[in-house]
Amino acid sequence: MHDRMADLEKIVHEQKDEIYQLRQEVTLLRSQVDQTSRRTKSPNQISSRTKLTDDDADDDLLLKNLHLEQIHPGSSSTFASVEIVVNNEQEGAIYTDSNEGTHDLNAATAVVVVWMNLGDVSFVRTSTTHPPSGSLRSDDGRRCSFAGWKISE
Repeated sequence: MHDRMADLEKIVHEQKDEIYQLRQEVTLLRSQVDQTSRRTKSPNQISSRTKLTDDDADDDLLLKNLHLEQIHPGSSSTFASVEIVVNNEQEGAIYTDSNEGTHDLNAATAVVVVWMNLGDVSFVRTSTTHPPSGSLRSDDGRRCSFAGWKISE
């Protein structure tokens, strides 16, 4: 019985450590989301879905969805700005440019954390304000992709 209690106490301690580490990661993510929003949007464009407050750090279920986007230019002299949109509101943007040389196929990757509710719609589009030039590449060597993960209920 004593061994079982010791095992359970060890598990509880490990879980508390993991929760502490997760909260630190959430704090880091909050900071990165805030910095990215400031760089890509003016203050009046920042969405409430990406604004996290200190009160959020105490919530057990902080973030609902995580989106990852990756784009590859098709050839030299190709560039593109791509946006992640939630409910017709831009939540993040990335830019890739291969204007440097003939085999300069630079890729770009973005991670956007947003709060979404049942029925919300998210998608990726080329920028409406900075139209792309050339093509986006998706073949055996490179894949343009968009993925979303549900983090909590």
